[in-house]
Amino acid sequence: MNAPDTPRSSKGLRRWFGPSAFIALAVLVGGRLLLEPLRDKAHFDEQGMDPFHAVEKFVLRQDPHPIDLAFFGSSQSVWGILSGNVANELELNPRAVRNLASPGGTPLEAWHMVQRNQDRLSHLRCAVIEINPFVLRDALDDDPRTMSTVSQMGNLHERMMLDEPADRALQVGEWLLPVNSVRRSLATTFLDVLKPKPGNAIFPKPDFRTRPFAVWRVRPGTEDCAIQRLTVSAKTAAKRLILHWSPSKLQDESLRNLLTWFKKRHIPVVMHQPPVHPDVVKAMLEDEEFASSYRDYKHYLASLRPKPLELISAFDPANCGLTELHLSDRTHLNEMGARAYSRFLAEKLSTLQEHIRLASAAKSKGVAER
Repeated sequence: MNAPDTPRSSKGLRRWFGPSAFIALAVLVGGRLLLEPLRDKAHFDEQGMDPFHAVEKFVLRQDPHPIDLAFFGSSQSVWGILSGNVANELELNPRAVRNLASPGGTPLEAWHMVQRNQDRLSHLRCAVIEINPFVLRDALDDDPRTMSTVSQMGNLHERMMLDEPADRALQVGEWLLPVNSVRRSLATTFLDVLKPKPGNAIFPKPDFRTRPFAVWRVRPGTEDCAIQRLTVSAKTAAKRLILHWSPSKLQDESLRNLLTWFKKRHIPVVMHQPPVHPDVVKAMLEDEEFASSYRDYKHYLASLRPKPLELISAFDPANCGLTELHLSDRTHLNEMGARAYSRFLAEKLSTLQEHIRLASAAKSKGVAER
């Protein structure tokens, strides 16, 4: 009497879940775990280290001196805030004031900068956060810089907050199996191992992106005829900034996380909106569609909680005593403008010093009680 045949479904299961399948799964999982430490490593190109890591390494971590005042933001703050000038105006040690803004920087990057460096930043006496409609809008979710940041550092929740379903699917796949975030050129791999310092013979400017470009400088004797790089019209710049504005869920949550983190540590937050070219302001005021979008943006700022200590609006350069000669292009200050705007911010911060002192005292009391 023959033994009954093994059911076909059982044979199929053994084929898919046999020893070789488990070996393949172990190799896949092991490879995934080995790749994870490479996910958020710095990248390099011919100009220097990528903006986020350059700021973290050369501005935040390289000098161990305690930090009292830190600025967070985008290239508008890189070009517009001179931390040494602010320190001198406030009579602070320049090493205690750091500009942690980076080109293309967003609230998401600022939030990750804080999370990765909590020991360094928990002792701040004040945090100054740049806000502008461009970095907060949902249309920026699929920007290559945002996608790169999410690929390297985003958790699953942050990946699911992207605006487009295709972007969410791509980033969830990247979270499961890092591919783009760990892909590196031979030059980047070599420089990661070398860890070059500024001025070295092989790669002299790894910190290139922590500073404005050369066109930012105003040559002595040319202060009254500063050359502006007006490569786009004022209307086009206004359109990019504000038209049909709606907040990015990802950037909104990151900004609120920042505010909450600082609030829990009794660190006052001051927000500032950097100047743009007067013609951009004019275009926004004259076009009702732009003006309506800007009102939506201002309503959003008013809804932020916890509320910042102060919201400094210098969107119109006239609000801080600047003119078109102080701008390098439609949205960035030049060297002359940076000196003036840094002085303006320092004056504003000086009027808040009593609030900052009281917050610092409350923070010290809380630490002592713990």
